[in-house]
This record gives sequence, C-alpha cells and structure tokens, in this order.
Amino acid sequence: MLLADRFGPRRTVAALLSLNFALVPVMYACVSTTQPVVVGLGICLLGITGAMNYAILAGLLAAAFPISVRYTGISLSYQLCSALIGGTAPLVGEWLLRSTGGSIVPVVIYQMALVAVSLVCSLALLKRSREA
Repeated sequence: MLLADRFGPRRTVAALLSLNFALVPVMYACVSTTQPVVVGLGICLLGITGAMNYAILAGLLAAAFPISVRYTGISLSYQLCSALIGGTAPLVGEWLLRSTGGSIVPVVIYQMALVAVSLVCSLALLKRSREA
C-alpha cells in the first residue's frame, strides 16, 4: 500500500487502526438514524479504514513467518481469527444487546475493544518482524 511505503508500516497501521477506533461510535450513530444514506456513509467510513488496514496486513503476516512455514502461519492466523473473533462477534453483540435492554453502547465498546486488540497485536507483530 502506498501509505505504508511512504510513511512506514508502523505509523500507517497505527494511524488507520486509531482512525478505525474513533469511527466505530460514529458508524453506530449513523446506523441508529435508520436513514439509508446516513447508514451507508457510516458503514463506508468504517469499511474504508478497515480495508486499508487489511491491505497492509498481508505483507505484515508474510514478513512475520519464515518461508518454511509462511503459508501455514498466514492461513492459521486468518482462519483462527475469523472463526474465534469474526464468527462469535454477532453472537456476542446480540447477547450484549439483549442483556442490556437494547443499549447499543456495550456493542460499541466491544467493537472498540476488538480494534484496540488489533492495534496492539499489529504493532507487536511489526516490532517482532523488525527484530527477526
């Protein structure tokens, strides 16, 4: 990705995930309006920062694993995260909504926590990749 090449992957990942973190409540506020254009705008804002981060992620994961286990390492990283986090997120979100009487705030906090974990792990991966 051009931004990562120009500003460095660490700064770019930190900026994109920080922006994603800040946009989570904005997206939920937009969705709660139930106005299709505003809902679409909110989802697009969050989706763009997420997609930009994923563009960098492939390179980060490739650099994180030695060639002999690279394919397996990248595949396990994607698949385990998808199953454990992505697969359970709708269940957790629904449980949070029901257990709080329909308040969206815990869902927002949960998603922000997931973004924060992604930020910490991505920065740790970048640091590890440089040291290797």
